[in-house]
Amino acid sequence: MTFVDLLHCPVRARWPFVRVLALLIPLLVASESSLAGNVNLAWDPVATATGYRLHYGTSSGNYSSSVDAKNQTTITVFGLTDGTTYFFAVTAYNSATASGFSNEVTAVPASSPSPFPDTTPPAQPKNLRITVQ
Repeated sequence: MTFVDLLHCPVRARWPFVRVLALLIPLLVASESSLAGNVNLAWDPVATATGYRLHYGTSSGNYSSSVDAKNQTTITVFGLTDGTTYFFAVTAYNSATASGFSNEVTAVPASSPSPFPDTTPPAQPKNLRITVQ
């Protein structure tokens, strides 16, 4: 049954197709995000700051993304590509202005662990002995 055929089908015949599609979309989104890495960052507070903005990207000094950390001095960045080097810097802001960039730090989110457990048995223990005390 092609997409054009579905358009000409009665609503009752289209329902299973729509239902399966609705079930697959969340599955695809969940599997895609489960392969993404996360990075936790923290910095020292600035006395006159009312908030902080974390800037990051994949090349030094070129921050293509940012996230408002509000008044928190820690943040977790989700959805990063495993094995890719990311560069991070933070700015402080208040109602009047923003600071320059902090020092830059780098992180490489680790590859996601396999969703399948390792079923290889451990090596057999050796040299079992009885000791008398």
